[in-house]
Amino acid sequence: SYSTLQPWLCDQMRNGSEGEQMGAALGFAEVLLKMDKGRAEKLIPAIQIRCAVTEKWSQRRGFIELLDAMPLALKMDFVPYIQRLFPPMLANINGDKDPTQDPALRGSLSLVQRFGDLCPELLLASFDGTFAATLQASTAEERHRNQVVREKTAGLLGKVVDKILEHKKFGQDLVTTD
Repeated sequence: SYSTLQPWLCDQMRNGSEGEQMGAALGFAEVLLKMDKGRAEKLIPAIQIRCAVTEKWSQRRGFIELLDAMPLALKMDFVPYIQRLFPPMLANINGDKDPTQDPALRGSLSLVQRFGDLCPELLLASFDGTFAATLQASTAEERHRNQVVREKTAGLLGKVVDKILEHKKFGQDLVTTD
């Protein structure tokens, strides 16, 4: 796995077609599930960098697909990675009309639905940071993209609030909910 499978999956996530990227992301998420936790922890910074730094969307997309697949595969083992990997998910929202075509939005929504009520404190800093990071833009195209990211981020924050309020008791409000 270390010498053959992982490099091949990373190459497919970086250079494959859309379908190959999605399949490689699902495969790599399963590899992370079976991998020693210490070794998986060492891969997280590289995944984070590939999602944030790579200039071409076509090369980032496979790693964004991985961010969508990891919470589903790792379940509660994904919690330690939320604060590092949720911001790149939010920052890569592209605003496609069809949410199934936007892996960052799909992954962010999945993460909010799974962990919004379990550990909202880990999600909130990412919302704040992403919103602040999208306030400045130099071109009209960048301003439009940042506006889309802010709108989608605000909608996802509303879903976190909804998840928290699902646990309120009669007469409680958001502030007093356990």
